[in-house]
Amino acid sequence: LKFNSKHQLKNNWTFGTDLNLASDKSFRNFYFNDDESFLTNRINISKFKKRSFQDIDIVAYQSLREDVSSGTIPMAGPHYRYQALGEGFGGKYNYQANYMNLMRQDGNEYHRVVNKLGWEYGWQSASGYTLTSEINNRVDVYQLISEDGAKYSSTNREKGTLLRFLPQASLTWQHPWLLRHKHYKQIIKPTAQLILDSNRSYYLKQTPPNED
Repeated sequence: LKFNSKHQLKNNWTFGTDLNLASDKSFRNFYFNDDESFLTNRINISKFKKRSFQDIDIVAYQSLREDVSSGTIPMAGPHYRYQALGEGFGGKYNYQANYMNLMRQDGNEYHRVVNKLGWEYGWQSASGYTLTSEINNRVDVYQLISEDGAKYSSTNREKGTLLRFLPQASLTWQHPWLLRHKHYKQIIKPTAQLILDSNRSYYLKQTPPNED
């Protein structure tokens, strides 16, 4: 089964589906010479505005390999994303929010919440060079759940709540040069950048999952 659809709803909302299902794992390889190892199924609803965007995804996979069970492949449902842009304090700011619920029939699961706030300020000199400063702060929260449903405890330090802060500040210098030739123009832009950041995790001494 292969089915795709896209519908324009009211108030700038859009609904779409992308479904791919097989009743037999070897059917596609035999009849369509398809080398895919899994099928992706997605249901999405999204909304666009002038300076903001949000959408909700539900994504599931079907394994086509005999040695991989579909129950061990993660399913994202729901996956929510939001992004907004604006102006304030003499510059531009952006805000991003993200929620992921990753689950399986057989295996570990987790919930993840991300919030990121950034601010950018640009300045241009009379001679033409520009300075751009950026400040960003991202906070990730993970709730890890093992296959047996166990959460964080003094004897089970591989599951539980992980809190991560990712602050970052940068300063970028650029000076574009316009070179005029007889038949064409050329722009050369030397760039120098200084970035200060940190990556610290709290509550659990482990690396966040990298499945998303």
